[in-house]
Amino acid sequence: METKGKTNDPNTWDDLVFEDRNVDYGAYKVRKSYNGNLASGFLLSVSFGGLLFVAPIVMSLFDDESGKDIFIPATPKANDTLVFVNVTPPEFKPPQPPAPPKPPVTPPVETPVANIAPVVSTTAPIETTIPTVEDVLQNPPAPPEGVEGGIAGGVEGGHGTVPVDAVPSAGANDIFLVPQVQASYTGGMEAMYSFIRSKIHYPASARRMGLEGTVYVSFVIGRDGKVTKVEVIRGLSPDCDKEAARVIALLPGWNPGRQNDVPVMVRMTLPIKFALDK
Repeated sequence: METKGKTNDPNTWDDLVFEDRNVDYGAYKVRKSYNGNLASGFLLSVSFGGLLFVAPIVMSLFDDESGKDIFIPATPKANDTLVFVNVTPPEFKPPQPPAPPKPPVTPPVETPVANIAPVVSTTAPIETTIPTVEDVLQNPPAPPEGVEGGIAGGVEGGHGTVPVDAVPSAGANDIFLVPQVQASYTGGMEAMYSFIRSKIHYPASARRMGLEGTVYVSFVIGRDGKVTKVEVIRGLSPDCDKEAARVIALLPGWNPGRQNDVPVMVRMTLPIKFALDK
Protein backbone atom coordinates (compact mmCIF):
# COMPACT_ATOMS: atom_id res chain seq x y z
CA MET A 1 0.00 0.00 0.00
CA GLU A 2 2.83 2.34 0.76
CA THR A 3 4.42 1.78 -2.62
CA LYS A 4 1.17 2.37 -4.45
CA GLY A 5 0.66 5.69 -2.67
CA LYS A 6 4.10 6.82 -3.56
CA THR A 7 3.57 6.23 -7.26
CA ASN A 8 0.62 8.69 -7.33
CA ASP A 9 2.73 11.51 -5.92
CA PRO A 10 4.74 13.36 -8.62
CA ASN A 11 7.47 14.11 -6.13
CA THR A 12 7.69 10.40 -5.39
CA TRP A 13 8.03 9.70 -9.12
CA ASP A 14 10.89 12.18 -9.37
CA ASP A 15 12.58 10.57 -6.41
CA LEU A 16 12.19 7.14 -7.96
CA VAL A 17 13.58 8.32 -11.30
CA PHE A 18 16.56 10.04 -9.73
CA GLU A 19 17.19 7.37 -7.11
CA ASP A 20 20.88 6.62 -6.80
CA ARG A 21 21.60 9.50 -9.19
CA ASN A 22 23.05 12.96 -8.87
CA VAL A 23 20.09 15.09 -7.80
CA ASP A 24 22.17 18.25 -8.03
CA TYR A 25 21.87 17.96 -11.81
CA GLY A 26 19.57 20.62 -13.35
CA ALA A 27 17.03 18.16 -14.73
CA TYR A 28 15.97 17.05 -11.24
CA LYS A 29 15.31 20.64 -10.18
CA VAL A 30 13.32 21.36 -13.36
CA ARG A 31 11.11 18.31 -12.81
CA LYS A 32 10.57 19.23 -9.17
CA SER A 33 9.49 22.81 -10.06
CA TYR A 34 7.37 21.82 -13.11
CA ASN A 35 3.98 21.85 -11.36
CA GLY A 36 4.61 25.22 -9.75
CA ASN A 37 5.73 26.77 -13.04
CA LEU A 38 2.66 25.38 -14.83
CA ALA A 39 0.31 26.87 -12.25
CA SER A 40 2.06 30.25 -12.35
CA GLY A 41 1.85 30.40 -16.17
CA PHE A 42 -1.85 29.52 -16.13
CA LEU A 43 -2.65 32.22 -13.60
CA LEU A 44 -0.71 34.84 -15.56
CA SER A 45 -2.52 33.93 -18.81
CA VAL A 46 -5.95 34.15 -17.17
CA SER A 47 -5.05 37.46 -15.54
CA PHE A 48 -3.84 38.99 -18.82
CA GLY A 49 -6.94 37.84 -20.71
CA GLY A 50 -9.22 39.22 -18.03
CA LEU A 51 -7.39 42.54 -18.13
CA LEU A 52 -7.95 42.81 -21.88
CA PHE A 53 -11.66 42.13 -21.39
CA VAL A 54 -12.17 44.52 -18.50
CA ALA A 55 -9.99 47.40 -19.79
CA PRO A 56 -12.55 48.76 -22.39
CA ILE A 57 -15.30 48.73 -19.78
CA VAL A 58 -13.18 50.62 -17.30
CA MET A 59 -12.11 53.17 -19.92
CA SER A 60 -15.72 53.82 -20.95
CA LEU A 61 -16.52 54.83 -17.37
CA PHE A 62 -14.00 57.64 -17.59
CA ASP A 63 -14.97 58.75 -21.13
CA ASP A 64 -16.23 62.39 -21.17
CA GLU A 65 -18.38 61.83 -24.24
CA SER A 66 -20.56 59.30 -22.51
CA GLY A 67 -22.31 62.00 -20.44
CA LYS A 68 -23.30 64.24 -23.36
CA ASP A 69 -26.82 64.46 -24.70
CA ILE A 70 -27.58 62.83 -27.98
CA PHE A 71 -29.07 65.28 -30.52
CA ILE A 72 -32.03 63.93 -32.47
CA PRO A 73 -33.27 66.23 -35.29
CA ALA A 74 -36.93 67.23 -35.02
CA THR A 75 -39.42 65.82 -37.48
CA PRO A 76 -40.69 68.55 -39.87
CA LYS A 77 -44.32 69.58 -39.35
CA ALA A 78 -47.00 69.97 -42.04
CA ASN A 79 -47.13 73.80 -41.84
CA ASP A 80 -43.35 74.29 -41.95
CA THR A 81 -42.08 76.37 -44.87
CA LEU A 82 -39.65 74.58 -47.08
CA VAL A 83 -36.80 76.64 -48.39
CA PHE A 84 -35.11 75.38 -51.51
CA VAL A 85 -31.53 76.39 -51.97
CA ASN A 86 -30.00 76.15 -55.41
CA VAL A 87 -26.64 74.65 -54.97
CA THR A 88 -24.43 74.76 -58.02
CA PRO A 89 -22.59 71.52 -58.29
CA PRO A 90 -18.87 71.87 -58.75
CA GLU A 91 -17.77 71.94 -62.33
CA PHE A 92 -16.59 68.59 -63.43
CA LYS A 93 -13.49 68.62 -65.54
CA PRO A 94 -12.81 65.38 -67.30
CA PRO A 95 -9.28 64.20 -66.84
CA GLN A 96 -7.00 65.16 -69.67
CA PRO A 97 -5.83 62.20 -71.70
CA PRO A 98 -2.13 61.57 -71.33
CA ALA A 99 0.02 63.04 -74.05
CA PRO A 100 1.07 60.49 -76.64
CA PRO A 101 4.64 59.34 -76.17
CA LYS A 102 7.13 61.03 -78.39
CA PRO A 103 8.52 58.78 -81.08
CA PRO A 104 12.11 57.79 -80.42
CA VAL A 105 14.58 59.97 -82.22
CA THR A 106 16.60 57.86 -84.59
CA PRO A 107 20.05 59.33 -85.23
CA PRO A 108 20.78 59.88 -88.90
CA VAL A 109 22.73 57.09 -90.48
CA GLU A 110 26.01 58.33 -91.81
CA THR A 111 26.68 56.97 -95.24
CA PRO A 112 30.33 56.01 -95.66
CA VAL A 113 32.02 58.31 -98.09
CA ALA A 114 33.68 55.36 -99.74
CA ASN A 115 30.30 54.02 -100.88
CA ILE A 116 29.20 57.21 -102.64
CA ALA A 117 29.32 56.67 -106.36
CA PRO A 118 30.79 59.55 -108.36
CA VAL A 119 28.29 61.57 -110.35
CA VAL A 120 28.66 60.84 -114.03
CA SER A 121 27.46 63.45 -116.46
CA THR A 122 25.11 62.21 -119.15
CA THR A 123 26.46 64.75 -121.62
CA ALA A 124 28.94 63.20 -124.00
CA PRO A 125 32.43 64.75 -123.56
CA ILE A 126 33.80 66.86 -126.35
CA GLU A 127 36.43 64.96 -128.23
CA THR A 128 39.72 66.85 -128.44
CA THR A 129 41.83 66.36 -131.52
CA ILE A 130 45.02 67.74 -130.01
CA PRO A 131 47.73 65.08 -130.49
CA THR A 132 49.55 63.80 -127.43
CA VAL A 133 53.31 63.68 -127.02
CA GLU A 134 53.36 59.96 -127.72
CA ASP A 135 51.32 60.39 -130.89
CA VAL A 136 53.71 62.99 -132.28
CA LEU A 137 56.94 61.21 -131.34
CA GLN A 138 55.84 57.74 -132.42
CA ASN A 139 53.92 58.80 -135.56
CA PRO A 140 55.59 61.87 -137.08
CA PRO A 141 53.48 63.71 -139.64
CA ALA A 142 53.95 62.59 -143.23
CA PRO A 143 55.15 65.16 -145.76
CA PRO A 144 52.48 66.52 -148.08
CA GLU A 145 51.98 64.79 -151.40
CA GLY A 146 53.89 66.15 -154.34
CA VAL A 147 56.06 65.15 -157.25
CA GLU A 148 58.22 62.09 -156.59
CA GLY A 149 61.73 63.26 -155.93
CA GLY A 150 60.61 66.86 -155.63
CA ILE A 151 60.41 69.03 -152.57
CA ALA A 152 57.38 69.10 -150.33
CA GLY A 153 54.58 71.08 -151.85
CA GLY A 154 56.25 71.21 -155.29
CA VAL A 155 54.43 71.52 -158.55
CA GLU A 156 54.92 69.17 -161.51
CA GLY A 157 57.04 70.89 -164.15
CA GLY A 158 58.45 73.35 -161.65
CA HIS A 159 62.08 74.30 -161.18
CA GLY A 160 62.56 72.45 -157.94
CA THR A 161 63.30 75.48 -155.80
CA VAL A 162 61.21 77.24 -153.21
CA PRO A 163 61.65 80.86 -152.25
CA VAL A 164 62.74 81.42 -148.70
CA ASP A 165 59.62 83.47 -147.98
CA ALA A 166 57.46 80.41 -148.80
CA VAL A 167 58.50 78.66 -145.53
CA PRO A 168 56.29 80.00 -142.70
CA SER A 169 58.28 81.87 -140.12
CA ALA A 170 57.61 81.72 -136.38
CA GLY A 171 56.01 84.78 -134.85
CA ALA A 172 56.71 85.95 -131.32
CA ASN A 173 53.43 84.58 -129.94
CA ASP A 174 52.85 81.68 -132.33
CA ILE A 175 52.15 78.33 -130.69
CA PHE A 176 52.73 75.30 -132.90
CA LEU A 177 51.09 71.94 -132.64
CA VAL A 178 53.44 70.15 -135.05
CA PRO A 179 56.60 72.18 -135.69
CA GLN A 180 59.39 71.07 -138.01
CA VAL A 181 61.33 69.76 -135.00
CA GLN A 182 59.07 68.52 -132.24
CA ALA A 183 59.82 69.37 -128.62
CA SER A 184 61.24 66.45 -126.66
CA TYR A 185 61.87 65.55 -123.04
CA THR A 186 65.45 65.00 -122.01
CA GLY A 187 65.88 61.27 -121.39
CA GLY A 188 62.83 60.27 -123.43
CA MET A 189 59.30 59.34 -122.54
CA GLU A 190 60.31 56.82 -119.87
CA ALA A 191 62.24 59.48 -117.99
CA MET A 192 59.26 61.83 -118.19
CA TYR A 193 56.77 59.25 -116.86
CA SER A 194 59.22 58.21 -114.15
CA PHE A 195 59.35 61.83 -112.98
CA ILE A 196 55.54 62.06 -113.00
CA ARG A 197 55.17 58.83 -110.98
CA SER A 198 57.64 60.09 -108.37
CA LYS A 199 55.85 63.42 -107.88
CA ILE A 200 52.15 62.68 -108.21
CA HIS A 201 49.95 61.86 -105.21
CA TYR A 202 46.60 60.12 -105.40
CA PRO A 203 44.08 62.55 -103.79
CA ALA A 204 42.56 61.20 -100.56
CA SER A 205 39.04 62.17 -101.64
CA ALA A 206 39.37 60.15 -104.84
CA ARG A 207 40.68 57.15 -102.87
CA ARG A 208 37.70 57.24 -100.48
CA MET A 209 35.28 57.38 -103.42
CA GLY A 210 37.13 54.68 -105.35
CA LEU A 211 37.49 57.12 -108.23
CA GLU A 212 39.63 56.07 -111.21
CA GLY A 213 40.14 57.57 -114.62
CA THR A 214 42.31 59.76 -116.84
CA VAL A 215 42.94 63.49 -116.73
CA TYR A 216 44.01 65.15 -120.00
CA VAL A 217 46.32 68.10 -119.43
CA SER A 218 47.29 70.59 -122.12
CA PHE A 219 50.43 72.71 -121.72
CA VAL A 220 52.88 74.83 -123.71
CA ILE A 221 56.63 74.26 -123.90
CA GLY A 222 58.27 77.66 -124.20
CA ARG A 223 61.27 78.65 -126.24
CA ASP A 224 63.41 78.16 -123.14
CA GLY A 225 62.11 74.61 -122.56
CA LYS A 226 59.94 75.53 -119.57
CA VAL A 227 56.33 74.41 -119.15
CA THR A 228 53.70 77.18 -119.19
CA LYS A 229 49.96 77.66 -119.74
CA VAL A 230 48.92 74.41 -118.04
CA GLU A 231 45.20 73.64 -118.28
CA VAL A 232 42.97 70.60 -117.89
CA ILE A 233 40.96 69.95 -121.04
CA ARG A 234 39.18 66.83 -119.76
CA GLY A 235 39.01 66.24 -116.03
CA LEU A 236 38.10 63.53 -113.56
CA SER A 237 37.49 65.33 -110.26
CA PRO A 238 38.58 68.72 -108.89
CA ASP A 239 41.28 67.17 -106.70
CA CYS A 240 42.59 64.86 -109.42
CA ASP A 241 42.59 67.69 -111.97
CA LYS A 242 44.51 69.96 -109.62
CA GLU A 243 47.10 67.30 -108.82
CA ALA A 244 47.67 66.41 -112.49
CA ALA A 245 48.12 70.07 -113.46
CA ARG A 246 50.53 70.61 -110.54
CA VAL A 247 52.81 67.75 -111.56
CA ILE A 248 52.82 68.74 -115.26
CA ALA A 249 53.89 72.26 -114.30
CA LEU A 250 56.92 70.76 -112.51
CA LEU A 251 58.24 68.90 -115.59
CA PRO A 252 61.83 70.06 -116.22
CA GLY A 253 64.33 69.41 -118.99
CA TRP A 254 62.35 69.99 -122.19
CA ASN A 255 64.11 70.59 -125.48
CA PRO A 256 62.02 73.25 -127.25
CA GLY A 257 60.52 72.67 -130.66
CA ARG A 258 62.05 74.40 -133.67
CA GLN A 259 60.64 75.99 -136.79
CA ASN A 260 63.12 77.11 -139.49
CA ASP A 261 65.83 76.30 -136.95
CA VAL A 262 64.31 78.83 -134.53
CA PRO A 263 63.01 77.77 -131.06
CA VAL A 264 59.24 78.06 -130.96
CA MET A 265 56.45 77.44 -128.45
CA VAL A 266 54.75 74.06 -128.82
CA ARG A 267 51.44 72.95 -127.30
CA MET A 268 51.19 69.35 -126.13
CA THR A 269 48.67 67.16 -124.32
CA LEU A 270 49.49 64.45 -121.78
CA PRO A 271 47.08 61.88 -120.31
CA ILE A 272 47.56 61.31 -116.56
CA LYS A 273 45.87 58.10 -115.44
CA PHE A 274 44.70 57.59 -111.84
CA ALA A 275 44.26 53.91 -110.92
CA LEU A 276 43.90 52.27 -107.50
CA ASP A 277 45.89 49.19 -106.57
CA LYS A 278 43.65 46.13 -106.89
